[in-house]
Amino acid sequence: PPSEAYRRAIVDRFKAGRGAVAMHHALAGWADWPEWHEMLGGRFLYTPGEVRGKPVLDSGYRHDVEYSAKVIADHPVTAGLLDSFAVTDELYLAEIFEGDVEPLIRSDYQFNRANFYSAALGISGTLYSNEGWDHPPGSNLVAWHKRVENAPLVYLQFGDAPQTYENPFVRQTLANALNFIAGENP
Repeated sequence: PPSEAYRRAIVDRFKAGRGAVAMHHALAGWADWPEWHEMLGGRFLYTPGEVRGKPVLDSGYRHDVEYSAKVIADHPVTAGLLDSFAVTDELYLAEIFEGDVEPLIRSDYQFNRANFYSAALGISGTLYSNEGWDHPPGSNLVAWHKRVENAPLVYLQFGDAPQTYENPFVRQTLANALNFIAGENP
């Protein structure tokens, strides 16, 4: 986990009404700091563990997935986007706290065991395998907004590869999110 001073600085930032945009690997960061994942609205696990008091399997990953991102909310973060746009990026089959967030964008990809690889197998040296990994289907949510203390937080699953950042719709989503957090809504 980050140091106590760092954790306090993040919490104080949100309490002061200053928001944040989190992207991609943030969901997998600070594995030993559960409060971080509550702030984000989800959690990627490298090994089986516990989330919100319940045992869960390790999360899944899949690189270079071609999918359609479907805008599902009229929100400053989605302003000016097409209803659907193509994205190629890494996706996660992870714990998403949908009941605690405002969904903004979903993927049309199927978030089930057959389409993802086990993170635990990957870090143990067996990349690109889901053998013996019986993960239940998960959320296809790839962008959301939520409040943390007195501030907004936007999470965007986008961001694993250079081709993702070249995508004009991903860039627009990121620009919108940053403007929203800064209080400069379109």
